[in-house]
Amino acid sequence: MYDWERILVAVNDSDDALRAIKYVGQIARLADKISLYLLYVYPDPPPDYYSKGGTLDAYIEIMHHQAGTAIKLAIENLKKHDISEENITTEIQLADGKTISQVILNAQKEFQCSTIVVGKRGI
Repeated sequence: MYDWERILVAVNDSDDALRAIKYVGQIARLADKISLYLLYVYPDPPPDYYSKGGTLDAYIEIMHHQAGTAIKLAIENLKKHDISEENITTEIQLADGKTISQVILNAQKEFQCSTIVVGKRGI
């Protein structure tokens, strides 16, 4: 059975994701025992990426750097709401042929979270 105090938060470098993190910080501090799973999912390289000389390793390095920055900012914001870093797990994943939504739902099952929080992509 999934635990409501296990929350999966999809993060990226958007203002919407940052607002979602602030929301989670406000509600998570009310729980006795909270476990937050910050997930950054990045898409597969663009179709012309390889034909322009890009490599998968270079793409992964760039995206992990970008993800690390977004996750660090998310953790800093959560700490402002008295969420201990020991209650936060982070994960960075390449979509690898799946939609970002599919990766998020797979992670929700893996971490057994009953709550998923996402910002919007502005679409």
